[in-house]
Amino acid sequence: MLIKSLFPHARIIIDDRYSEHSSDVRELVREGSLIPFESLSVLEKLYTGDLKSFADMYIDTMLCTEISSLCRENGPRIKYSIAKALDEVELYSECFDPELLLSILLGDLARALVVYSGHRDYVKFKLVEVPKELLTKEFIELVESRVLNSVNYSQRYLKGEAISRFLKNLEQEKSFSEVIFQVPCLDKKAIYLLLEIAKKLRESGKRVYIATSIPSKENAHFCRASLKDLVTHYLQLVEESKKYRITVCDSEVPHIGIIVNRRIQMMSSDIIYREESHMTPIIDAKYVNDYATLILKHCLCSNNLVKDDIRRVQHNFTAHLL
Repeated sequence: MLIKSLFPHARIIIDDRYSEHSSDVRELVREGSLIPFESLSVLEKLYTGDLKSFADMYIDTMLCTEISSLCRENGPRIKYSIAKALDEVELYSECFDPELLLSILLGDLARALVVYSGHRDYVKFKLVEVPKELLTKEFIELVESRVLNSVNYSQRYLKGEAISRFLKNLEQEKSFSEVIFQVPCLDKKAIYLLLEIAKKLRESGKRVYIATSIPSKENAHFCRASLKDLVTHYLQLVEESKKYRITVCDSEVPHIGIIVNRRIQMMSSDIIYREESHMTPIIDAKYVNDYATLILKHCLCSNNLVKDDIRRVQHNFTAHLL
């Protein structure tokens, strides 16, 4: 592992190791519904060993300044390191989540990644191994033949309908693998509705993101709610989502909406999720993809490893006082 060569004298603890797909990786190309256009370039650069170009194009441009600042202020930390390890490539970070980054870049292909999480001398880290099966000429040619193909979505995505009916149809639909929920304002009913459908989507293997605004006085005024209630509901959503590996993202979203596979967006002018809210489709694929990618960048920024360490220290400090 890369981390052992980086820190030969450090105390390394591996807390978890997992991979979502352990069989033939070609199935991910044939059966996957989300193969981003940039995945081809990503794999080509990793395959040829052009790691500097990969880092310049797909790491540095994706990271927000907040991650760099947090990493520097709570150091010393390794922002990231990427290297060839035999026939594989390993991406290591103590600042951002490399699994989330590669999930954004690779879509369904990211299910083949091997993910390690742990601590280096009490500093949280995550290491992602891109297996050799993804880094062959034959596999990349298979991805190339598929990457430009469109997915045939059900016609029900192309008409306006109540959010309750859309969510019911979404739960039954199999031809997608990623959903982004946009939620400007949180309350108990919205959280219950969201988590009920999100849990079912996660159980069927879908990736689920919930983008919502950070509690503030301005957002409390916008949502016509008290700041205390917004903070309480935000913390409740974050804690409940962790149980099901649902990713909560800090993003300023102006209205409720649902983005499916970064290609189709259902939108409402409402700011709070309600079953009777009416949603209309936006089927401009380029606009939706660009907007979804922007939200996912916010997810990468707000779900960083430094914040996790800060929360752990604060929790331990509070427990010590008690």
